[in-house]
Amino acid sequence: MMKRLLIGMLMLAALAAGPVAAETMYVTDQLRLGVFAGEGATGERLKLLSSGDRLEVLERRPNFARVTTDDGVTGWVKSAFLVSDKPAVLIVAETDAERQAAEQRIEALRAEYADTDAVHNRLRESLETANATINSLETELAGYRAARGNVLRRLGTDLELLGLFAVAVIVMFVLGQWLGRRHHEKRLRQRFAGLSLGD
Repeated sequence: MMKRLLIGMLMLAALAAGPVAAETMYVTDQLRLGVFAGEGATGERLKLLSSGDRLEVLERRPNFARVTTDDGVTGWVKSAFLVSDKPAVLIVAETDAERQAAEQRIEALRAEYADTDAVHNRLRESLETANATINSLETELAGYRAARGNVLRRLGTDLELLGLFAVAVIVMFVLGQWLGRRHHEKRLRQRFAGLSLGD
């Protein structure tokens, strides 16, 4: 009986707990590798390397390789952790750097586009101002042409009047000369008692 009671309580506890939620985890690709003074990871540890550190292999032995780091440290490491392909850490870092460079280029292009757009707007405004000035000058020129036409018409009328006046003056001058001569001849005849003066 006790056994049944214990099994029942365990079953109730299992049902009450419900399903256990699974936790998502990832395996890290961060590796720390020691560089040792002696072959076989013996001797003093000279440096601790991280994933992606570049090494120059000087010598290979079973399971170990003698290497030089970029900063000049020479020692032995486990060769199983050396690969010729770039590790994911470096690829991600390079990709991230390329992405950042692309974003900076995009921002530069946006700024350049904004500058180009501003220049375009200034040029459009200058063109609109120039067109308005041209329209104003054309209107002013049309006014000058109309005024010139009026002046020419008045001048034509004035010239006609001047021509008529000149003709009248000439006619009056000729008539005055003729009348003056006739008058002068008449007086001379009266003075010389009807003698005819030859022309």
